[in-house]
Amino acid sequence: MTLVAALVWNPASASCVQVRIEITANVSLIDDPNNLLNNAVAPGDTITGMYTCGSSAEDSNPIDQVGDYRYTTAPN
Repeated sequence: MTLVAALVWNPASASCVQVRIEITANVSLIDDPNNLLNNAVAPGDTITGMYTCGSSAEDSNPIDQVGDYRYTTAPN
């Protein structure tokens, strides 16, 4: 009974923090049959990027080596 009262009177709090990911990659292959990139990226190029997400984002892929984090609203 004490444990139940402790859980009711002192609920665990969860917090979400922003996680910032920065990437740098060297392009080794371009697969763009419809030329959507308009030849703007070529093998040998270095690309960089950055994104942020909340630490509570859920991985929708069950494979341990893959992380899929889908969103349905545009970033602000």
